[in-house]
Amino acid sequence: MGVNSRRWSSFAQVRVDRTLRALRSRPRFERFKAIKKHQYDPRLLRSSLALVLLVGLVYTMASLNARRLWYNRVEPYASTIPVDYPYDSIYRTPQDMECLAWKSQSGLKPCAHVVKSSETGYCIVKDLISNSVFKVMSTSPGTFGQRPSFSCQGHFLDFINFRVGAQIHVQELEREPDPVVEQEGRESSRGIVMAVNDRNFPSMFAVVRRLRDEGCELPVELWHLADELATVGSALDDLVDNYNVLLMKVEDPKIRGFLVKVYAVEMSKFDQLLFLDSDNFPLKDPTYLFDTPEFQKTGAIFWPDFWHPSFSIFDTGPGGLAWELFGVKCDNEMEQESGQLLVDRKRHSKALSLTAWYGHNNSIVQELRAVWGDKDLFRLAFKRLSVEYHMIQTLPGLAGRNLARKKDDLGEGSNFCGQTMVQHDPKGEVVFLHRNTAKLDSVSGKAMTWETIQRYGGINVANYTVLMNQFRMADTCWYFPNMDDPELNPKYEEVTFGHVEAIAISRVTALETRIRKESLAKKSHNRVTKSLLKIFHGWT
Repeated sequence: MGVNSRRWSSFAQVRVDRTLRALRSRPRFERFKAIKKHQYDPRLLRSSLALVLLVGLVYTMASLNARRLWYNRVEPYASTIPVDYPYDSIYRTPQDMECLAWKSQSGLKPCAHVVKSSETGYCIVKDLISNSVFKVMSTSPGTFGQRPSFSCQGHFLDFINFRVGAQIHVQELEREPDPVVEQEGRESSRGIVMAVNDRNFPSMFAVVRRLRDEGCELPVELWHLADELATVGSALDDLVDNYNVLLMKVEDPKIRGFLVKVYAVEMSKFDQLLFLDSDNFPLKDPTYLFDTPEFQKTGAIFWPDFWHPSFSIFDTGPGGLAWELFGVKCDNEMEQESGQLLVDRKRHSKALSLTAWYGHNNSIVQELRAVWGDKDLFRLAFKRLSVEYHMIQTLPGLAGRNLARKKDDLGEGSNFCGQTMVQHDPKGEVVFLHRNTAKLDSVSGKAMTWETIQRYGGINVANYTVLMNQFRMADTCWYFPNMDDPELNPKYEEVTFGHVEAIAISRVTALETRIRKESLAKKSHNRVTKSLLKIFHGWT
């Protein structure tokens, strides 16, 4: 080691020693030594443990006392049933309302109690202005216990204010003049409305082509968000130029997801419209539906879903929260499947306005999973306003195919894999094939599946049952099971429209390839353009 190195090492050691002496002289260092010395002192450990136990005891006694005071306050309601909340037209705040308890078959529990889907009961709340006590959110278990857990404390106020907000909107609608029905001689404008985005564009393209194949001449409105359809290339111009398609942009920035459908139906330029999902294929020209007696009488035709109050994967059973939340009575009607709906916008402008209000204020609806997306919103709005509509009476069937049986199949019908909902017109004839499980924009959706139609064998809605068998075709399969009564066992029909599926799949595949090639060509063109600019303009 050289002289300079030894000198530097010596200098560094002096600095270190000086720093250590300064630290040792500080009070903080002395306290550290004292703590280090006594950290294992048994007396200190005993006193610390005693302090912890004392704090825990005080907390426990305070909690028990608070619970005793709470129970003394709500005990009168253990043996009485409060009246239903009146749901007037006044929004409530935490300063106006107080939650007292959750009451179930097992007794009273604090409002913070987490209510499971298997519980039956209601929330007890107090109006601090009128000093009156009410019950809200009355509920009992559904078919599958599908309701998410909730607490009275966390949800009762939003629940009340949703119903109050809807009541205020209804009152505003009632003050408006009734819609004027067009006089004879003035023909209402008619058309088809669809909601589209980048992902479902190829499927929608195939649906529009299918309409034109069947000779349908109705104009088609395609509603999309401002940031959608930028990647579909020249196919968009092809639709507009050759297939009588109108592009309609959603102007409201708050509209997203399923609200596009609700917005499109309310804001369409057509007086009378047929809404179709982008994966819903018509078997025939649907124009005749506008002239059916059912539509002429009511101005609205809805189609049934697989579910009804006695058997549903949604919270629409007799004890479901949906009925109180939307202010309508539970009935035995099938739930609505909104993959297609026929409506006279002018005649039902008020009901469509309430539907839009439901959609815009649906936070509590989605939190409680009372209904799913836009499904049933139209039907519930019509019911809330006591407006007549026609629900198709023929129950939906399933289009699919039989697969090889497995050991874990649940019954004789469970080897059937249905992935398309079969919907009918008022006379019971098949009119729509809603491919709502294996969608055409998925890998599994490119498989041919329309070989057989499976139908429910009975006529009683209460016995209509659809079950699910997952991953039979790398996706979900639906089927009608065999019942105890052989008369209710599913019926089968051979499909005569398999060519429709084959054409749709080929068109979707071809369009996806076209969009992909145009996108690659555009990227390649951009790279060449940038290279030329660098050369001629000296870009770096």
